[in-house]
Amino acid sequence: MKRREFLASGSLYVASCSRVLGAQATTVHRLAVLHPSEPLENLTIHSDNLVGHAFEHLEKLGYFEGKNLEITRYSALGSTEKLRELASIVVATKPDVILAIGGKTVSHLRKLTSTIPIVGVMSDPVAYGIVGSLSHPGGNITGASVDPGIEIWIKRMAILKEALPRMTKVFYVAPDSTWTTAVGIGVKAAAEKTDVELVGPPVENPHGEADYIRAFSEVSKRADAILVSSAAENRTHGKLIVNLAQDSQLPALYPYRAYVNEGGLMAHDLDISDIWNRAADQIAWILKGDKPADIPIYQPRQYHLVINLEAARKIGFEFKQNLIAMADDVLD
Repeated sequence: MKRREFLASGSLYVASCSRVLGAQATTVHRLAVLHPSEPLENLTIHSDNLVGHAFEHLEKLGYFEGKNLEITRYSALGSTEKLRELASIVVATKPDVILAIGGKTVSHLRKLTSTIPIVGVMSDPVAYGIVGSLSHPGGNITGASVDPGIEIWIKRMAILKEALPRMTKVFYVAPDSTWTTAVGIGVKAAAEKTDVELVGPPVENPHGEADYIRAFSEVSKRADAILVSSAAENRTHGKLIVNLAQDSQLPALYPYRAYVNEGGLMAHDLDISDIWNRAADQIAWILKGDKPADIPIYQPRQYHLVINLEAARKIGFEFKQNLIAMADDVLD
């Protein structure tokens, strides 16, 4: 897809709304949404995903697209190079707020602007070097974290080890860029603390379907289990990842319950919808005049273990009773 097509996809949608906006005697706020991988048609209030959930929450807070809110949408469709290019385009449009999905998305934007407010839904922003403190982020960036750091990955490794006591190698499903960040390094450290080796290959850029299939092609030869990262690119290809994991016949642990609802084996899940509600709250606060520097980055505190017995039967895996007893929810 060429650059002008990315622009057209967002601009045409905004133009269709601007005629309505022009007739309203009200302040119209401008929100830009930048996603590393999700198709543009999946970034609307009608989408059955978390971005759509956030837009629904914004409406509850009094912000309606086509009335007092103008939204432009941009997606790199998995391409690291296009994400960097689109970050420049978004900043050049000078929106009132940018909703940025993913740590590397926020990192690109951070290099380009210190004034436009950014609300990021991302992995550990301290590890990424985006902010120095969750409680006092400072600067123009706030948001919500889907990854509290190495402790959560140690816990997830322990869950996998409980399920497979003889496990020694875990296939880490993550984009190549995640492997080299502080987040990826933290996951490797968590594996070492559990006496487990993290193995690849990473999902190579542009992180599309073919790249996931290629990464999984070596799984059965190199790993005992699968650990899926919280990367936004993974969630875009969630159903594909679940299918590939099933085909590999290896037990897999996911970061969100949505994967289990799609047929995944088990998840150590946080309330991701709550995270997106908080991000919508933060957007509303900023539109009302609050400064990102004064808005703490939200981090969930409760996690739940969800297991899927039907998925276990499909791959011939049997959960130990003590792990079933540990689970907060069991699907059969």
